[in-house]
Amino acid sequence: MQSFLGFASYYRNHIKNFAHITSSLYKLCSKDVVFSITKARRDAYERIKYELTNAPVLILRDFEQPFKLYIDAACSQGLGAALHQRQIVDGEPREGVICYISRQLKDSESRYGATQTECLCLVWALEKLHYYLEGAVFEVYTDCTALKSLLDMKTTNRHILRWQIAIQEYRGNMTIIYKEGKSHTNADGLSRWPLDNVKRNPAYDPEVAAKIPIHFMEIDRRRNFIFSEWAPGSGTLDGGNTYSEGTETPILGISSSELHNRFFSEVLKSYAKHKQCGILLQILQQKYRSPELESQLEEPWLRAYKDNKFFLIDGLLYHREKHTSALTVIDRDHISLILQECHDCPYMGHMSEDRTRERVASTAWWPKWEQELSEYINTCGRFQKANRKHGKKYGLLQHREEPKHPWETINMEQVTGLVPGGKEN
Repeated sequence: MQSFLGFASYYRNHIKNFAHITSSLYKLCSKDVVFSITKARRDAYERIKYELTNAPVLILRDFEQPFKLYIDAACSQGLGAALHQRQIVDGEPREGVICYISRQLKDSESRYGATQTECLCLVWALEKLHYYLEGAVFEVYTDCTALKSLLDMKTTNRHILRWQIAIQEYRGNMTIIYKEGKSHTNADGLSRWPLDNVKRNPAYDPEVAAKIPIHFMEIDRRRNFIFSEWAPGSGTLDGGNTYSEGTETPILGISSSELHNRFFSEVLKSYAKHKQCGILLQILQQKYRSPELESQLEEPWLRAYKDNKFFLIDGLLYHREKHTSALTVIDRDHISLILQECHDCPYMGHMSEDRTRERVASTAWWPKWEQELSEYINTCGRFQKANRKHGKKYGLLQHREEPKHPWETINMEQVTGLVPGGKEN
């Protein structure tokens, strides 16, 4: 919610009654407030989305006027850009948006450094928006100071050298300007929440879509949860949960639609079977504190509750993490499924304990999950075979008593079985 409001606030001067519309949403970001999505808040969210994608925020381009291109790259996440232009609207000069574009980073691109990723973002944005920018005068705004000297940068990096050649046609018409990160929230918001590579994305790339790997995965960004399953058929997803039928080759499609599926329905039903989850639900659904119910909580549930770690969204329990994120609380019946998804499934590849721990830590929460994760990996036959230790085990260090006087202990080595040789032997 904070990310969305930060992005939308950049255009607050172009949205009438912005403060009034978003007042209920800002209250959700306050400390010690139960995160509850009401109808009024949903309507406010949809209203802001509508205003951001319609006039007067969005305008038609005027090739007689210069353009402003805002770019930003979020390392390991995505690329984002917003094309702006200053025009006369209602008799006043106003800067409006012509279009937004964003995309996720490919696997190889996610390993680029910060400067290299920013350079990639600029080249990608120029390529996607060339029909606006070729022959036009425009300014590029970035929060990376190194990008200002891209055209004249002396480097041996083959990627940057190739990108320098690719954008030479814009030399003379393009001016790169540094803009501080905290005032660069329009492009920053797009890069941190990139659209998936589907046809409704203005930056859709059919070549990338045709090369998508072999697993079907659906992501619910609101719940920070990944749920995957094998899908019959082959092809690519077309912006939804449908795929072309054919051979039984698994495919990967990524959809950022809300995940109202059987998994979360089962988790919600399972709360009633789990005593501690059931007590927490009763406590959080009441307007006033109930010492009687709180006394029934056991550790570590009680400690987390006292630290105000739990809250409800659509009936599901969430556990607050660092940096304002939250994870779905999973009941005992679904722990094995989470561990399988984060360690056993094909796109995880039976990773090490540290990497699996990072995956689980960003997926779901339950008490003592780290201990259960270690036990699960230590009993994973495939992981133990692939990561077995070679060589003999180290022996234990034996303590030797110190002698009390000289010549108390005498050692003798006997060498036998030598093969007779020449005179030297």
